[in-house]
Amino acid sequence: MAGRTTSMRSLIAAVVIFVAVVPVHVIAADAVPELRQPFPGNEPNEKTLRDRARAEALFAEEKYRRSLFIFEKDLAVLGDKYAQYMVGVHHQRGLGVPQNLSRAYAWHRLAAERGNPRLMELRDALAATLTADQRATGDELFGELQQRLGDRTLITRLIRDDVALLRASAGSRVGARGSPVTVVTRDGTTTIGATYYREIERRIETRMTYLAGRVEYGELESIRDELDEIDQLGGSQPAGEHDINRGAP
Repeated sequence: MAGRTTSMRSLIAAVVIFVAVVPVHVIAADAVPELRQPFPGNEPNEKTLRDRARAEALFAEEKYRRSLFIFEKDLAVLGDKYAQYMVGVHHQRGLGVPQNLSRAYAWHRLAAERGNPRLMELRDALAATLTADQRATGDELFGELQQRLGDRTLITRLIRDDVALLRASAGSRVGARGSPVTVVTRDGTTTIGATYYREIERRIETRMTYLAGRVEYGELESIRDELDEIDQLGGSQPAGEHDINRGAP
């Protein structure tokens, strides 16, 4: 009887170990291109593209602590949904960090907030394996992540950054939106001021349209009031060169 009990315990232990090491399927970013789409009106710059390539290479080389660092600290904070998903994968599999299914679920929820079917499927598959306590902890962690890194927070911040650029141009004697001013961006490229500021205005409108229904009505209206005020301040200014010393976000 004792021998049979010992054998049963060994079998259970073996099953538990097997389940723990079953690999989680990882989707490749190139397989679902929409996962890499930037925020509306925003394109990734060269640094972001380099960071993406580096993180994916490190993950393929099983250098998980370093890949997690880039996915979480450099890319997820930009609203990169694939990066947020990959942070979840690291926590789900215990790659470069102790396994934590609640934290993995929180990151998977954040990654799926735009409604991508594949990410929602992966989120729900993980949720189905969690205990009630793990799910509750994951929901709490998600709330914290969404407040810091959710689309509402990040896109609203980008809009306000652009509004500040327009306000600076309207209140300056140089850099006017309607004049042939040469704008020098942080990366050293130049463009005509009117073109540059029209692009900013287009980007703001695209992002505000995206946020409609995702933020409180008054929040968008306050931004529109600022834009109206900027339009009243703006006017024709002398031509010249205006070094704004920053690039568009």
